[in-house]
Amino acid sequence: MPRALVISNGDLYVNFDDRYVMRDITYPHVGLWDHTKGNPQRFGIWVDGQFAWSDDPDFENSLGYLEDTLVTDVRLSSHGRLGVELRLNDLIHFRRDIYLRRIQVTNQRASACEVRLFFHHNPWLKESADSNSVFYHPRNASLVSYKDDVCIMASAMVAGTFGFHSYACGQKGVNGSLGTYVDAEDGKLEGGSVAQGSVDSVGSVHFRLEPGASQTVFYWMSFGKTIPEVQELDALVVKQGPERLLNATEAYWRYWVHKQQGQPSIAELCLSSSPANHQGKPPSTPLADLGERTASLLKRSLLTIRANADGAGAILAAIDGDILRFARDTYAYFWPRDGAFCAGALDVAGYGETPRNLFQFCAKLLTEGGYFLHKYNPSGTLASSWHSMVGANRQEQRPIQEDETALTLVALWNHYRRHRNTEFIYETDSELYSRLVAPAANFLASYREPHTGLPEASYDLWEERRGIVAFTVASVYSGLKAAARLGRVVGDPLAESWDRAADEIGAAFERQMYNASLGRFVRMVNVTPDGQVQQDLTIDASMFAIWYLGLLPADDERVVRTMQAIESRLWVKTAVGGVARYENDHYHQVSQDSQNVPGNPWIICTLWLAEWYIHKARTLADLTRAKELIDWAGSRASSAGLFAEQYHPESGAPLSVAPLTWSHATYVLTITEYVARHQQLSQNASAAAHQPVSKEATDKASPAAAPAP
Repeated sequence: MPRALVISNGDLYVNFDDRYVMRDITYPHVGLWDHTKGNPQRFGIWVDGQFAWSDDPDFENSLGYLEDTLVTDVRLSSHGRLGVELRLNDLIHFRRDIYLRRIQVTNQRASACEVRLFFHHNPWLKESADSNSVFYHPRNASLVSYKDDVCIMASAMVAGTFGFHSYACGQKGVNGSLGTYVDAEDGKLEGGSVAQGSVDSVGSVHFRLEPGASQTVFYWMSFGKTIPEVQELDALVVKQGPERLLNATEAYWRYWVHKQQGQPSIAELCLSSSPANHQGKPPSTPLADLGERTASLLKRSLLTIRANADGAGAILAAIDGDILRFARDTYAYFWPRDGAFCAGALDVAGYGETPRNLFQFCAKLLTEGGYFLHKYNPSGTLASSWHSMVGANRQEQRPIQEDETALTLVALWNHYRRHRNTEFIYETDSELYSRLVAPAANFLASYREPHTGLPEASYDLWEERRGIVAFTVASVYSGLKAAARLGRVVGDPLAESWDRAADEIGAAFERQMYNASLGRFVRMVNVTPDGQVQQDLTIDASMFAIWYLGLLPADDERVVRTMQAIESRLWVKTAVGGVARYENDHYHQVSQDSQNVPGNPWIICTLWLAEWYIHKARTLADLTRAKELIDWAGSRASSAGLFAEQYHPESGAPLSVAPLTWSHATYVLTITEYVARHQQLSQNASAAAHQPVSKEATDKASPAAAPAP
C-alpha cells in the first residue's frame, strides 16, 4: 500500500498509509533500520463503550500537511457511533530524534462523554520480531521498547498531566496470540508490565468531554541507543512542553522552504510581494502560467526529497515496507543515479547543502576501479543486488549500471556551476576531485567496447537487461564532459583526454545506434564477439537522454523522430493517459492490451516528454503541450501532494511505491525548466514588438538541460 504521509529529520523517518496507520519507522538512518517492517502501529479511540482504530470505516479521513512543512494535518471525522472529530498533527523534531503527535478531540454529541485514546507499539526492532523487549517504566509512566542499541520510549500528556493512565505489555504471534492491541478494544488495558520475545504494547489516556468541547492530547516517542538517552529526550519534552517543540518544527520547515542562500530559491518564485498573512506565511502565487496547485506541489516535492535525505548523505529512493510482498526487498536504498537527479533538483531550487552531503557520501562509495556498484544502504554498506558477475561463456563481468557513475559527475559539475564553491571541490577532508572525479572519469574513458568505441555493456537504468543502452551512452558522454570541465577548474591535464573520449563516444553513437530505415535512434545495441552490432528496436522513454544530456540537440531531426515515436507508442491510450517506460513493460503489469497500454504510466517518463517540449519551444504557444503534461502529473498527486512511481492505467490508482523520490525530483526539474523557458520566451515576445529576434539568438538563450553540463 503506497504511503500517504511521510515525515523525517534526516535520522528518524515515519510514514502512514491512506487509513492513517503508522507503518514504517526507520532509525538511525532514513531507511535503516525499519523497526516496524511495515507492520501497523495502531491508534484507537473509545467513546462511551464504542471503540474504533483509525482505519475503521466509521471514520472519514482527510490526510495532508500544514502548508510548506513536514508537519501533517489530518482529520478523522466520525458521524456514526463515536460522535467525535479529531484533528491531528504529526512531526519529527527537526534536531532531536523525537516523534510527536498533537490530537485535538471534539465532542460532536449533545451530551458529555468519556474518551480514551489508545497508542499501540508493535516493535520489529532491527527488522525482526524476535528478541524484543517492552516494559512499563513507572518513573514517568511511559512504555519502553528496546533491543541491542535501539531504544524507544513512548509517553503522552493530557490536561498538563504526563504519562499513560493505563498500559498493557504482552506478546504477539506467540501461541496463537494476535497481540496486546486486542486488549484495547474493550476500552480497558489489563496486561502485564513487561514482556520479551515477539512483543507489543499499548498505552492510553482518559478524559471527559462536555458537549461541543475539545481536548488536546500530546503523544510522543523518543529514540536513542540506550534507556538513559531516551529518558533525557523524554525529559526535554516535559521541560519545554510538546506544543513548543511542535511550533519550532513547523517554523523550521517553513523557513527551509522559503530561505535564501545568497541566490533566490525556486520556492521564492511561489511567493508574492504582498504582506504575510495572519499565520506569518507569505501567500503563494502561480509559477508562470502553471497555477497555485503547481506551486504547492513544487514545494511539497522539495520537502519530500528532503524527507528522504539521510543525514549521512544518501537520498533514499522510497521507504514503503509493503513492497516487500513483491520481491521480499524494498526501495529503501541509495541508487547513485536517483541521487544524482535528486541533487540536481535541490541545486536548481537553491538548496546546496544536501547535494554537498551526497557528493561526500559518494566519494566514500566509489570502488578502486572508479565506478559505483548497483546500490547502497544509507549507512554506506553495499546493498542487495541482482546484477550478475557472470557473463557470456562464464566470463567475469562488472555488475554495474554505468550511468550511475556518469550521472554523479554530471550532478557534481552542475552543483559547482551553480554555486561556484571551488573550495568544496578541493576540500582535503573529502578530496572530491582525487577520490571521485578523476578515478570515475578515467574509468568512463577506458571502459569501452573495442569494436565500436561505445561504452562497454552494463545493466540498463531499469535494471532489467544488459547491453549498450542509449541512456547509458548519453550519461557517459555527459559525465566525461562534466569531468573535463571540473578537471580544467583544478588544472588537471587529463581533462583534454576525457573531452576527446566523450567526442569519440558521441560519434560512435551516431554511427551505431541510429536506424536509418526507422529514421530514429534505438534504445540498445549488443556487439557479438566478431564485432557485429545487433540493435534493439524497442521504443523506450529513457531515450530522451540523447538530447537531455547534451549528446545531440533537441531539435535534431533524428531526435525529433525518436521523441515522436516515444509519445505516439508509449502514451497510455486510456482515460488515465501518461507515458509508459517502454513497449510491453511487465513490471506491475495490469493490462495485456499492449497496443493501447504499453505499460503503466510513470511520472518521470511523462515529465521527460514535457521537458522535451520545453527545451525545443521557440514561442509561448510551443509550451502548450508541456503544460498539459505537467498538469497531467499534478493530477496524479495524492491529496497530500505525493507522487507514486507509477499508476494503474485504468483506475489511476498509485502502484508500486509512493512517494518515489525520483518522481518528485523530476517534477522539480521540469517546473524549474518550464518557468525559466517561459520567462525567456516572454522576454523574446516583448522584444519582438520592437525588434525581430532571430532563431540563432533564441537558441543561444535556451536554458541548458538539467542535469547536462
